[in-house]
Amino acid sequence: MNLYTTWICIFFIICQYSLPVYSQPENLNRRYIPSAININTKNLKKCAASAISSPLFVTAVATAGSLVVNTGYSVQTTNQIKEGANATGGVLGEDGYSLVNFLYYWAGNNSKGITGTTIDGKGFPYEARLFNKNNKYATLEEAVEHKDGIFDFVFLFNICSTTNLVFEKLSKIIQRVARAGSFTPAFVGTQIISIDFIPLNSPYYSYRGTIRDVDTGKTYKCSTVVVIKPNPGYCITQKQFDETFGPLKNFQGKSFSNTLPRDPSPGKVSLCKVVTQKIYV
Repeated sequence: MNLYTTWICIFFIICQYSLPVYSQPENLNRRYIPSAININTKNLKKCAASAISSPLFVTAVATAGSLVVNTGYSVQTTNQIKEGANATGGVLGEDGYSLVNFLYYWAGNNSKGITGTTIDGKGFPYEARLFNKNNKYATLEEAVEHKDGIFDFVFLFNICSTTNLVFEKLSKIIQRVARAGSFTPAFVGTQIISIDFIPLNSPYYSYRGTIRDVDTGKTYKCSTVVVIKPNPGYCITQKQFDETFGPLKNFQGKSFSNTLPRDPSPGKVSLCKVVTQKIYV
């Protein structure tokens, strides 16, 4: 063994014992796909009295074990926390819901495309969803069988001229998973950065949504969907859009988009003008 080979061996030994080890993601949402609707703001129903009297609390509980993953057809953040409520109150009532994944949707390399959700026919180039399971049910398979099984928390982004500094942190992490099948820690400091997007003091739209099982083709009317009403601050620049989603590749080495199917039987939408709150843990 020559000196060069010796140093190569030493380098790999050091890397093996000094670098953090992240196991393959265990809880990717490969099976259940949410759907999207058009929200007609001229045809809304009143928010339920119980939701008006109770604020919607959303608690961020993701930790250093969370990973951002390029599955080759989507990008998502897995959550390693198995206990504790991530959301309760408002339209959710007294039930507690735990975070399963952050799901990211974008309209290909063209920010003029539509991810899925539209408001009065207007689409959005980037959409993020927090996919949660009701704690009453042990698994996602059990949860989708019940109308209160899933809570889908949605926020929408436009393109603007002002750099979104919070999104910039997430963008740098997503850029690490350009290759299909790659993953990286979704962790900055002591908090997962995605929770910075959960807004305060925002009215929200709510409706009963559907989830499609890609394995069986079956559709479940099992989710409570909350869409935060867009505001001017919820936007990213064209440069941020291009740098974040442009490099992402599928298993064929091609750029891809991740958009949502239309809900085949959309429910009536309500607008709840109450405060949403977040708690960092």
